[in-house]
Amino acid sequence: MNGGGARRWGLRRYLVAGILVWLPILATIWVVTFILQLMDRTLLLLPPAYRPEALGFRLPGVGVVFALVVVLLTGLMVTNLIGRRLIVWGEELLNRIEPELGY
Repeated sequence: MNGGGARRWGLRRYLVAGILVWLPILATIWVVTFILQLMDRTLLLLPPAYRPEALGFRLPGVGVVFALVVVLLTGLMVTNLIGRRLIVWGEELLNRIEPELGY
């Protein structure tokens, strides 16, 4: 009987390990797909004369370029003085919460 229990724990360990590998991969794919679709939809905010469709054909890769620009600007903001102050403020907040939790 002891062999069945060990086999069951081994299968459970492999199942959990497989989930821990695939979950971040699938979450990353979902987030990247969501961001790219969102960036493609934000192009609809442009006046019709400036949209990529005004060239006569659809350019689906423009969302990728727009997403890269947004990520670049986010990185610029975070490394800037305002971004650093926000990070310090967040760390101070977490330091105030930490003693209450008993860590």
